[in-house]
Amino acid sequence: MKRVEHVDLLRAIGILLMVMGHVGFGPEFNHWIHIFHMPMFFIISGYFYKPQFFGTMLKKRFATLLFPYLVFGLFHVGLYFLYMRAFDPHAFYLLFWENTAETGVPIAGALWFLTAMFFAEILFWAIQNLKLPLLWETAVAALVVVTGMALAAYLPFRLPWALDASMTGIGLYQIGKLLKTKGEKLLELNWMISLLGVILFSILGMINGYVNLREGTFGYWPLFWIDAVGMTISLWSLCRWICERAGKEKAREKGSAREKENVREKENAQEKGSTERKGGMPNCMALIYGIGRDSIVWLCLNQVVVLAVAMVAGFIFHELTGITFYLVHLGIFLISAVCLVIAQMIIMNTFFRIFVGKKRKS
Repeated sequence: MKRVEHVDLLRAIGILLMVMGHVGFGPEFNHWIHIFHMPMFFIISGYFYKPQFFGTMLKKRFATLLFPYLVFGLFHVGLYFLYMRAFDPHAFYLLFWENTAETGVPIAGALWFLTAMFFAEILFWAIQNLKLPLLWETAVAALVVVTGMALAAYLPFRLPWALDASMTGIGLYQIGKLLKTKGEKLLELNWMISLLGVILFSILGMINGYVNLREGTFGYWPLFWIDAVGMTISLWSLCRWICERAGKEKAREKGSAREKENVREKENAQEKGSTERKGGMPNCMALIYGIGRDSIVWLCLNQVVVLAVAMVAGFIFHELTGITFYLVHLGIFLISAVCLVIAQMIIMNTFFRIFVGKKRKS
């Protein structure tokens, strides 16, 4: 399937904000990103959902979601035992049952998202195969959503493997499908309206109570949905605009080059090719798109990388206050991002790629 660059950019924004949240830029920052950064991925999945046989879907999602969850979950639990210098059976309980409890799987709390997405895909497939009219289909999805949100809010325990979060995710999946079939124009807003949307829904989200899809906390329920969907639409449109502008600049540069010189400009273009990826995008943009494309690597490894970098920073800096706090944490984020880019390159270009559900390169 051909990659959609502006969606990869959107995914990259979501995953980078997740890493920043794990670095820790304060409760206000965490409050803001939880408004939309994980719900956004469910909406994207619903937008690109394609009907397929159950067996095919199950096999694919096991390879791309459950298998990475188990591999990286066991890896991090093992690291946790080494770090604590003790065996803690409760870590296995968090991995194999209630992975949304407390902080989730040790050193890899973000892994809950993989099981949530897996079961959301199955539930969404089941609803699609009821073959209902779109209105009734949406009503069924809404019923599942309300059930999932209520279970997360009122049960004295959480359902295993983020099942209640999966049920909430069904509504986000359905919104993605509705945007694809009925609301494509909403994803093509101009940059000014998109920015205004980001500002508006950010304000509304901060007014709402604390929101966290993993924890099953949604503040005022209707406002949660308005903010999550509104922020996703606004950022999606903004990413589309950025990529379209980048494409126009690329075409303009190529056009002027052809008008100036032929042979010499071709030679220059070849030299310039070392700073461009296939398709002509600059390396910095290719890097960002790659983060979105291979976001599962970042999701699976970011917390252990952030922990390692933060431990080193802790030996150097003490009692951080004021601007120093943010500068040091920004440094932790940037160094962690570089480490994750290296890990991404290693995993995606070696046999390790099978651990994130990718086929071996021939």
